[in-house]
Amino acid sequence: MKPHGFDKAALNSLLGDRKVMDQVRDVLSEDRNRGLMEEAKLSEDTVRAIVEAPQVGHGEFSGEEAIVLAIGRPPLLIKKGTWESASVEVINNRLNAARPALEKAIASVARLEVPNYKSLPYIGTAWMIAEDVMITNRHVVEEFTYRQANTIRFLSSPFGEVYRPQVDFREEYESKVVFEVPIREVIYLESRAPGLPDLAFVRVARHEKLPPPIDLDDRFPVFQDNVAAIGYPAADAGRNDRLVMEKLFKGIYEVKRLSPGWISGVDMQAGLLTHDCTTLGGSSGSALMSLNSGKAVGLHFAGEYRIGNYAVAATVVRNRLRNLATGRVSIPVGPSEGAVGFGEERPKPPAEDLRDRTGYDPAFLGERVDLPGLSPALQKEFAVAKGSQNGLLNYLHFSIAMHRSRRMAMYTVCNIDGTNEFGIKRTGRDPWVFDPRVDEKHQIGHSLYVDTNLQRGHLVRRLDPCWGSSRDVAKQAEMDTFFFSNCTPQHENFNPKTWLSLEEYVLQNAWKKDLKVTGFTGPILRTTDKKFRGVKIPEEYWKIIVILREDTGQLSATAYVVSQTDWMNDLEFVYGEFQTYQIPIKSIEEKTGLSFGHLRPFDPLDMIEARVVRPIKKPEDIRI
Repeated sequence: MKPHGFDKAALNSLLGDRKVMDQVRDVLSEDRNRGLMEEAKLSEDTVRAIVEAPQVGHGEFSGEEAIVLAIGRPPLLIKKGTWESASVEVINNRLNAARPALEKAIASVARLEVPNYKSLPYIGTAWMIAEDVMITNRHVVEEFTYRQANTIRFLSSPFGEVYRPQVDFREEYESKVVFEVPIREVIYLESRAPGLPDLAFVRVARHEKLPPPIDLDDRFPVFQDNVAAIGYPAADAGRNDRLVMEKLFKGIYEVKRLSPGWISGVDMQAGLLTHDCTTLGGSSGSALMSLNSGKAVGLHFAGEYRIGNYAVAATVVRNRLRNLATGRVSIPVGPSEGAVGFGEERPKPPAEDLRDRTGYDPAFLGERVDLPGLSPALQKEFAVAKGSQNGLLNYLHFSIAMHRSRRMAMYTVCNIDGTNEFGIKRTGRDPWVFDPRVDEKHQIGHSLYVDTNLQRGHLVRRLDPCWGSSRDVAKQAEMDTFFFSNCTPQHENFNPKTWLSLEEYVLQNAWKKDLKVTGFTGPILRTTDKKFRGVKIPEEYWKIIVILREDTGQLSATAYVVSQTDWMNDLEFVYGEFQTYQIPIKSIEEKTGLSFGHLRPFDPLDMIEARVVRPIKKPEDIRI
C-alpha cells in the first residue's frame, strides 16, 4: 500500500497548496501574463477551472498545467550561488526565510560527471555528507562501476582506459567557472534487494576549498512540509511530456537549479518520502532541503510523471552514515527478506536442543493438508533427519525435507498465523548455521558465498513462522529460519518483491479465514542447472499457498513459479530479472517429482492445460 499522498498527481498536490494557488490566480489574471496564456492556447476560463478545482483528477489535462506548475512549482535557475526570483511572492517568502541555509547547501551540491563516458555530459547529482564523502543514488554509481567480489571498481573504456569520475560544484547557468574534484573510490553501495534505499557514498579527493557537509535533519518530515530540491535536471523527454518540459525549463538543462515544493507523502516505516518539487532525470541524487530547519530531509532518487517524486528519508541516510563511520559496513550486500548478506556463523547447537521442535502441523487450517509424496528418485535422495519420526527437519512452525546430492531442500512447508504474529526486526548479521541432525556434507555452507554475487536466500521466509504465544516463541522461530537447510543460493539481483507478497495478499483478501496460511516452497532441481563451485544453482523456485476459504469453507490451493529468464554463464555478470507466474499444481508436480494429489481438487487452474501460465505483475493478478 502506498503511503498517504503517494498516488496523487503533481498538479493535485500543487492545488492543495492554497497560499500559492491564491497568488497563482492573481498572477494569471494580470495583463502581463495574457501573452503567456495565449502562447499555451489557454482561455481564462480554462485557467480558472484548473486553479479552482482542487479535486480534478490527473489525466484530464494534456499540457496546460505547465503554466500553473511553472509558476507554482518553478525549477529556479541558480547563478553565482543563489537562485532567481519566482513569480509568486509566497514562494519567494518561503525561500528567503531559509536563504542562509539554502545558499550554504547550494555550494555543497555538485554535478557527478564521468568524462568521455557514453558522450554523456554527466550522470547525476551528489552532495557533501561528511568531510570528504558525498552521497548520491545507487543507480547513479552503478552507471560507471561494476562489482568484483566484494569490491566496487570503475568501468573501463573499450580501449582499456579506466573511467575517472568527478564532481563539479560550479556548473551554474551562464557560468564559466569550474570546480572539479576527482572521486577516489566508492565506499558504500546499497544492495538492490527490495526495500533497501537507493543510495551510495563516494569519497572525493581532499581539497582546501571543498565545501562543508550538508546537515541532516533529525526530524522525520510531515505531510505538506515546505522543501526545495537542489540538483541538476537534464532533458528527459523519454519519460516526460516534451511540451510541458520545454515550458518549464525553457530549453535550459544540465545546470544547477533549486525547485521549491512540499512533502506530498510520507512512509516512516519504509523510510520514504514523496515531494512535488519539479525534477528531471539528471536530478537523481539531489538534496531535498527543509525550508523550516534548513537541513536535508531526504535524498531524491526517482519520479513518476504527473504522480510524484521519491526520496530516501534523512533518518535512513543518517543510519547508513553512522554504520559507515563505526566500521560496521564497507561495500555491503544489504539484508532483505528474499536474499541476505554474508553473515557470520553461530556455534552449531547440539541435536538435543532441537528435540522439542514439532514442525509443520497438517491440521493447522482446520482441514488436513498432508505432506507431499516423493517420486522413487526423490525417495533415494531423501536425507533423513536423525531422531525425526517423519524424517523431516522439524522447526518451530515449519519443516524441511532435504535432498542429499543437491545439498538443499526438496521442499519446505510452513504454518503462517496472521492472528498471533510478531514483528521481529532483523538485527546484526544473519546467524546461519549447519543443522546437526543432517550430515554437513548434505548442506551448503558459507564457502559457496565468499567473494561471489550469490547470497543466502531464505526458502521459509524469516518472518513467516514468527508467531506464537509470546515474543520469545516468535524469536525462536525466526532463529530457526537461519539453518543452512533453509538456505538456497540466489543471485544478488534476484528481486522477489511480487514473490514475497503472495502470502500477504492471500492473508488480506476477502476469502481468508482466521488469517491462516499453509505455504509450501522449494527450488526446482534440474540436471541441467548450471554448476558453480561444485554446486548446481537452481534457476527456478516454486510456491504453493493453501488457505481455507471463508465463503465456501473449503480449501483453496494456488501454485506459483518464479523464473529467471536470462541466465549468464559467468557469476560475475548480472543475471536477468525474475518473473512470477501462477501455474497449475500439476505443473509443480511435473517439475519437481513431488505429489500434491490431495490439493489438486482445490486448485482453480487444475482444469487448465499444464503449459498455460498466468504472469503475476501484482498480487491482484492471482486467481484464487
